[in-house]
Amino acid sequence: NSGIFVVKQTKGVFEQNYLYWVLVSNQLKEFVGFNSTGSTIAHLYQNVFENMPLTVPSLTEQQAIASYLDHKVGQIDASVSAINTQIDDLKAYRQSIISEAVTKGLKPDVKMKDSGIEGGWSIPVHWSSNRLKFLADIVRGGSPRPIEEYIADEGYNWIKIGDTIKGYKYIESTKEKIKPSGLNATREVHVNDLILSNSMSFGQPYILKIDGCIHDGWLAFTNYKGLDKEYLYYVLQAGVCSCQFEHYVAGGVVQNLNIEKVATTRIPLPPLTEQQSIATYLDKKTAQIDSSIDSLEVQRDDLNALKQSIISEAVTGKIDLRDWKQKN
Repeated sequence: NSGIFVVKQTKGVFEQNYLYWVLVSNQLKEFVGFNSTGSTIAHLYQNVFENMPLTVPSLTEQQAIASYLDHKVGQIDASVSAINTQIDDLKAYRQSIISEAVTKGLKPDVKMKDSGIEGGWSIPVHWSSNRLKFLADIVRGGSPRPIEEYIADEGYNWIKIGDTIKGYKYIESTKEKIKPSGLNATREVHVNDLILSNSMSFGQPYILKIDGCIHDGWLAFTNYKGLDKEYLYYVLQAGVCSCQFEHYVAGGVVQNLNIEKVATTRIPLPPLTEQQSIATYLDKKTAQIDSSIDSLEVQRDDLNALKQSIISEAVTGKIDLRDWKQKN
């Protein structure tokens, strides 16, 4: 593969394990940053890589450094792995809380019935279910082309998936704007509108805190009929919808949701006041879970930063490890 370098061990110069740690350290990242080429994808050429300056301690010290890093980084990686497991468990719990609330409601002892939704979902007896096309108008965004000719410093907010914050309910700003001359080829949306990604990370809903325009990778919901927007935000994330979305895109080379697929999606439909209560409950519960996830992600990032610092200090000689084996 032309995208892979093979570094052969030079006996008497480098210990293989030591060289590994040098190559995963910031030394290489900083060197690559200064010497890579390519406008879209950075590329490092072999002749440049071969001239990367390296610190070369004695073989005995290389062995000590590698042994130390195997031990220390192994400890950090174990902690990071444990944190990742906690994060995954919290995300699964978050998903289960949402799915349970939008299919069972907030009363634990309510009688249930079959919802008529594919997958055998049950709902409370006083609820109904309906397809989204009967509960709201669904419209698709559009994009003037070539889009580069319409991007400007001033104009209308140009809403892209890159403007979303992972796990965050709202879109509050955009990185780009489009010229007014592009309006006839796009779709205007407004504060409090709900939009749904229909490509890439498809099936992700967001509520707008800004006015702007959406491209054809978004669907927007308008003119609700007996459907609360805040409840819709959560039901679109729940298993009862995501299972239908995944069924629609299964087998496709490019996974995307069109209006027809979303419009035929059937959702549980409580009375309007109950929809509002469910949304309020889920706002509170998901905020608590998200706060815990954020805290764990900070811990994980701190550990990864510590790991990189230890690697860099060890392979540049800032930590004296010549007697490390004897001390441990």
